[in-house]
Amino acid sequence: MAFLRAILVVFGFAIGVTQASLAANAPLMPEAKLRLLDGGSAGSTTWIAGVEITLSGKAKTYWRMPGDSGLPPLFDWTGSENIKSVTVEWPRPERIPDASGTILGYHARVIFPLVIEPTEASKPIRLALKLDFGICEEVCVPLSQSASRVLGKDDDRAAIDEFRARVPKKGVRGAMPDPKLLSITRAAEMPDALLVTSGAPIDDLVLEGPTGWYFGDAVRAGGLEGEPVFRVRILEKPGKADIGGLTLIVTLLGPQSATETTVTLDPDGAIR
Repeated sequence: MAFLRAILVVFGFAIGVTQASLAANAPLMPEAKLRLLDGGSAGSTTWIAGVEITLSGKAKTYWRMPGDSGLPPLFDWTGSENIKSVTVEWPRPERIPDASGTILGYHARVIFPLVIEPTEASKPIRLALKLDFGICEEVCVPLSQSASRVLGKDDDRAAIDEFRARVPKKGVRGAMPDPKLLSITRAAEMPDALLVTSGAPIDDLVLEGPTGWYFGDAVRAGGLEGEPVFRVRILEKPGKADIGGLTLIVTLLGPQSATETTVTLDPDGAIR
């Protein structure tokens, strides 16, 4: 369903563009500029780089899990040279009101940090990207843009590090860093929902499951000031699938920091 939702959004983009072009007072199309950044070496076997998207006006683009609608960015590194692996890091998203509900994404400018492992450390690295992504303001459009750069100048480390600081830290249940994940249980009064307890104050949280699972927005459901409880509904799941054995990525978004913890649930909805 997540893939189908993305396909429907693409059709929505196309319809929106057509209607806008026919209207006498058509709104301006949102625009985005793509650029690759060079952050220099990070030891003998890795290199730091970044993908910068700069957006016009009040346009927004999407996180890896876009929310109620939208297209997550798809990174294609096929044309790169001397690249063994590229790891994309995801700065914490905003939850942004949208005509279809809320989306998870970014305004104005975002840099996705990259950790690159070259095939041969002594040879130049040529990074080539084809990026498919969506942007939305009054009109929504899908974009496909390309950029390339030979790494080696270390021009952009400060800008990349600014956004690396916003990437949620890897968490372990009940352990530092804060905000730490304490527990997950079924909501007794709402069997199609989960209760998630944080070990520190948070503004929001996001649940991500495997293909076919889709979760709603987090709603505060009680708990102590320092251990808030949020309720998250299961909106879609594959067929008759149950939560026993379900693997989730739980992203807790605190006022100053964020964490990302991967857990597996038992049949009662608790963390194994």
